[in-house]
Amino acid sequence: MPTNPAIEARAWTSSELDLQVTNLGYQGDGFYSASFNESGVAEVKFTPLSEVLTDEPEASVSAETLSARDSNLDKRATTCSGRFAVNQGDLDTANRQLRDNAVNMGASQGAWGHWGWVHIGDSTAYFCNYETNVLTAGLLSDMQAIVTSKCTPAGYGYDRRAHCCGANDLAVGRTFRGDEFCASGFRG
Repeated sequence: MPTNPAIEARAWTSSELDLQVTNLGYQGDGFYSASFNESGVAEVKFTPLSEVLTDEPEASVSAETLSARDSNLDKRATTCSGRFAVNQGDLDTANRQLRDNAVNMGASQGAWGHWGWVHIGDSTAYFCNYETNVLTAGLLSDMQAIVTSKCTPAGYGYDRRAHCCGANDLAVGRTFRGDEFCASGFRG
């Protein structure tokens, strides 16, 4: 893949969280993965959309399952932004690719400080590990289904779980390209 020095030189730093991401920049539609080391510095790895697309159907979670899990709401929060995807097909694809790539990339995706996101069209789907988590297709699908249930299928928002429901501290969500996610000022 050809590289662009201007993209590679771009970085993001958070004084609030003492984190820095290098090699940050829009490199096209695809899967982005940032892993923070112990000093709080992360490099972004990019996989183009052409290498990550699959034709597998979107996983779904039944209404009964969602209702049974509502008893854990005190340890998790679902937030809707009030904004909506222009192209729901792109949003659905971004959600599916986020889930599939996070799981296919292995246990490193669940490490503390590992963030991942997929840009497709105007939509971005993402996960943010605030503690070490085991990312499974079921967990990511469930969290995406909760956002769909609370925010509507085309609605933007995120589900964050802290020490419950299969996660230590994890956020999974979707937003519009260019919006902040994972931390104040971070736009992917």
